[in-house]
Amino acid sequence: MKVGSVFMRYALAVLLLFIARITWAETIVGTVERVKDGDTLVLRVGEESLTIRFSAIDTPEME
Repeated sequence: MKVGSVFMRYALAVLLLFIARITWAETIVGTVERVKDGDTLVLRVGEESLTIRFSAIDTPEME
């Protein structure tokens, strides 16, 4: 096997692992405190408030 071929396989494996990490999701259960904008809300999880922004959502900005 050629060295370049081994490198390309290794690089592809690292890339696939990186993509898999990006698409990893976590389930969060809480109560919506308020909607900050069309794609942003504040979620109450226990004693903590989390600001959640949804990506790839095309909504108008609130005034």
